[in-house]
This record gives sequence, structure tokens and C-alpha cells, in this order.
Amino acid sequence: MTNTISSSSAKPASANAHSLASRPLRFAFCLALLAALAMPTGAQAQSCSSFTQSIINNFGAIPPGGEGVMQVTLATNRSDGRYVSYAEMPSEDGHQGTSGPLVYSSGVFPFIPPSLQGTMSRYFSDRRFNYNGFFNDPFDPNNTDSLGITIWLGNSAWYGISAGDVTLTLSGGAKNSFHGACQDGMINGFSGNTEYVLSLFNQRVIPPGQ
Repeated sequence: MTNTISSSSAKPASANAHSLASRPLRFAFCLALLAALAMPTGAQAQSCSSFTQSIINNFGAIPPGGEGVMQVTLATNRSDGRYVSYAEMPSEDGHQGTSGPLVYSSGVFPFIPPSLQGTMSRYFSDRRFNYNGFFNDPFDPNNTDSLGITIWLGNSAWYGISAGDVTLTLSGGAKNSFHGACQDGMINGFSGNTEYVLSLFNQRVIPPGQ
């Protein structure tokens, strides 16, 4: 006796092939979905207002003759790959060039918000260090720029300033500003084809007379 399969239950060969071909795709999709769900969630960007307000609160009421200071490092990269740069404050003994720690200013309410201001030494990867032909290393320590920096800790509708904004004063006097995004003690922002990343740390109050 011959068994027959009705046309209503039979699948065309092309349909069977499509079903078989789609199984690896569905399996791969399921694996990707499970992997995504299993991955830990990264840290969320912190509001710059919250971050900068915590800096203001930590300084508190600075006694007359005292000074609030904070250290900062800065790194940059460009989309054209021309160079990367690195800028830093001096060591704790203050003997690194003309740089100094960022100094806290409480501002002038309601027009000028609180800020951190200072001067950094900036090194460049395209300025090579060569000693009698034996080296050709980036970031020549004898060929740096002075970089003025102001980190705004509050808002000013009058001047269009927001907490986390950064103003840089280049060695030639030109100014460059960007709006920062804050996370984990760092400020990140873009200006033109350049990305800036700043780390703020070692906040303290220097007592009067020191």
C-alpha cells in the first residue's frame, strides 16, 4: 500500500530550505540577546550639576586667608590623528614650571558662578624629544605650552554658562570652550575635531598661613 501526502500538508522544497537556513540566524539572534542581557550595565553619566555641586559643598566655608585647591589632568585626541596632547598640574611641592593647582573661586552671584581656575603644562605627541640623535620620543618635556583652564561649577544665564563647561586659554591667548559631560570624577567634551577628557582629584583646603 502506498502512502500519499496531501498537497495541503506538504511543504515545497524551497520552504523547507528557507526554514533550515533561518534556524542558524534565529539561534545566533537568541545567543546575542542572551549575551546582551547577561552583560553588566555600565556606569551612567552623572549630572554635571550634581558633580560640581558636590565640589562646592566639599569646599564649604573657606576661612579668611585660606584657599581651596584641586588637581586636574587633561588628555586630548583629534579626529585627524595629527597629535594627542597631555596636560597636568605640578607636583605637590609646586616646583613644576609655572603651573599651579586649580584654585577655587566662589564667583559673584548671580552673574558669575563658582569655578576652578589654574594653569597647566601641556605636552604634545608631535613634538619629539631627540637627544644627540639617540631618541625620537613624543611629548618633548622641553617644548611644552602653557594652558589656562577654567572649570565652571555653576550656571549663569547672564553669560550662558552651565555647570561642567570648560574654558581653555591657549598659549597664544585664544580661548576655546566646550560643554562637558560628567562621570566618576571626570569631565568629557568635544570642541571641533578634538575630544577632551579631564580628571579632577585631590580636593583640599589650604589653611591660612600655609
